[in-house]
Amino acid sequence: MLNQKRACVFFNIFHAQGWGGTTLAMHVLWTLKEKFRCAVLKDTTDDFTTAAKQVVELLTYETKEQPTRLPVLLMTDHFQDIRNVLTLQHQIEDECLNQYIFSKSPQVIIVNCMRVDSCEPTEGTGDAVCLPHYLSERELELFREKLEEFKKNNKSTETFYVSMVVKNFSSDYIQGVVKNTLKDFNFQHKHAQLFAVLVLLHVYSKNALLSVSTCEEFLGLQTGAESCRVEDAFEKLSSLLKRCTVFSKVTFEVMRVIHPSVAHHCLEELSASHGVTKAQIANLLLTTDLFYENTLEKQKFMQHVKDMLMKSQYSAKHDNVFSRLIQDIMKETPGMEDTVLLNAAECLREK
Repeated sequence: MLNQKRACVFFNIFHAQGWGGTTLAMHVLWTLKEKFRCAVLKDTTDDFTTAAKQVVELLTYETKEQPTRLPVLLMTDHFQDIRNVLTLQHQIEDECLNQYIFSKSPQVIIVNCMRVDSCEPTEGTGDAVCLPHYLSERELELFREKLEEFKKNNKSTETFYVSMVVKNFSSDYIQGVVKNTLKDFNFQHKHAQLFAVLVLLHVYSKNALLSVSTCEEFLGLQTGAESCRVEDAFEKLSSLLKRCTVFSKVTFEVMRVIHPSVAHHCLEELSASHGVTKAQIANLLLTTDLFYENTLEKQKFMQHVKDMLMKSQYSAKHDNVFSRLIQDIMKETPGMEDTVLLNAAECLREK
């Protein structure tokens, strides 16, 4: 249950990518717009001082003559670490104290949408709703009906993503497709190197995104040219990637893996069948200046890369010394974590 005595409380909506967590939260805000002052946190930097001030300003706006004020319902959508939510919560509470705002009930409620690979709440994650990453029998039936309806008007329905849904995201099915697609993978080729970097980023830092223009430059393509799209340069691997639009201070297109399960299976397959380790991919990411020089919203990208490598893994029972990626590198190639961390320190110091 939410703590009714705190000025700011939060609950989590855990969901796999593409399974409607953000949409659900937006519907909640729309439904409750008459009972709350609703807002969405757009900028997810580590400094929440400005955001906290704006939230409290929204809370107190034109309320001096009113006996009661409407609480704020604040949606967050891009945090990868629950500690960020806790930090934001404390900043808002501190700002309430600074403004001499006291109440017996919460004045700010944070609805935190968090993309996870396993929708199972753990200790320390607070109140939570988990959206299952599979379809019920009824949902699967409705999807197939809609697919048949769509086929009558559009012939391009035989895609890997559609097949994944029809197979209800079967791990065996995805593994088979990934193994077949990566059959001729060669890490010496530029498009294969870039694909491996995109896979690593998706598994360990979903918010660290490479723009289409950066991908084009890495592959030696003419930026923005219509004659050769970046998808074509990825050859067979393009079936496991998608182009997305990011709406931020600057709107731009990025390339990313089509689904978290696909990214995980790709990373496993690269190591098991092609000898490409996480350390190799991480070192490529850290020693390629182009990824940082031409990346839109450069500071955010660097911060995500830094967190991926250096932010320790949180759990309710204990804090691990190293990040999840570094821990996995230590297991896969003991000793290589030293090189990766040295490259990380060099990269971040230079940038």
